[in-house]
Amino acid sequence: MDETPVMFDFIENKTIGMKGIKTVHIKTIGHEKSHFSIMLSCLEDSTKIKPMIIFKRKAMPKSNRSKDIFIRGFEKEWMDGNGVKLGIRNIWQKQVP
Repeated sequence: MDETPVMFDFIENKTIGMKGIKTVHIKTIGHEKSHFSIMLSCLEDSTKIKPMIIFKRKAMPKSNRSKDIFIRGFEKEWMDGNGVKLGIRNIWQKQVP
């Protein structure tokens, strides 16, 4: 099991522009510091467990739910004891034989 942050918008330190140009405009989505966490797991026999995506929200919208991933909102963007229990109850117990 591993939990890692994923950035919504990753801005590089270097740009490429035409020779002699003094300004290079960079297009962003406006969320350079926003991210979410994802918990990836697998079993000993290399079976992949459904990923858990964690957003910094108190409630998640009910629409666009996928059966292939487990999405939750927490007050913080990382797992705590309650998040681990939720993952075990909703992911591990349903997929582990």
